[in-house]
Amino acid sequence: MGSRLPDYQVNQPTFVLAISAEGQERHRLESMGIYPGAEIRVLTKSSGGVLVAVGQARISLASTAAGQIMVA
Repeated sequence: MGSRLPDYQVNQPTFVLAISAEGQERHRLESMGIYPGAEIRVLTKSSGGVLVAVGQARISLASTAAGQIMVA
């Protein structure tokens, strides 16, 4: 069982298990390299969102988008 991305520890690498977003939102996340099986690391968290590292990229996600990503 995984946890939602905003609930995951900062600076601990993890993998995306699933994305509950659909349609355009899911496509947007996948185009940024966030898809099931991708390695991801939470850099910082705030009430408004999450900053993550995906490979060499740094991506800022709103809380609603981040909450749709399950990690292990």
